Amino acid sequence: MPEKYGFPKEFRIRTKKEFETVFEKGKRILGERMVCYWLSDEQMSNKLGIVVSRKVGRSVKRNQIKRYIREFYRLNRPYFCKSGALVVVARVGLSEWNHQQIDAELARLLKAGGILNG
Repeated sequence: MPEKYGFPKEFRIRTKKEFETVFEKGKRILGERMVCYWLSDEQMSNKLGIVVSRKVGRSVKRNQIKRYIREFYRLNRPYFCKSGALVVVARVGLSEWNHQQIDAELARLLKAGGILNG
């Protein structure tokens, strides 16, 4: 797989402590079927964490949702206004949405939060 299409470790939120920090100190942006937490931090390059519980759907749907969110992040990372950590939490019912609906909702939430340009 070419490197430019990957999701390297330096762009991931990986530890429980990093997730807890973003949840406690970050700004919450509520959407219809997802919630975004943004913690602006200049020392941290842009990082992404994804939370999709079993309540959302079976493993195939959960993994598909995570792929859609990672792809949105990969394509839009250059347009982020600031450096920081983003955690996207999927809510029940998101598995019924298609790729375009998930992209549109993420773009709307991030623009409303002042994270995404354009």
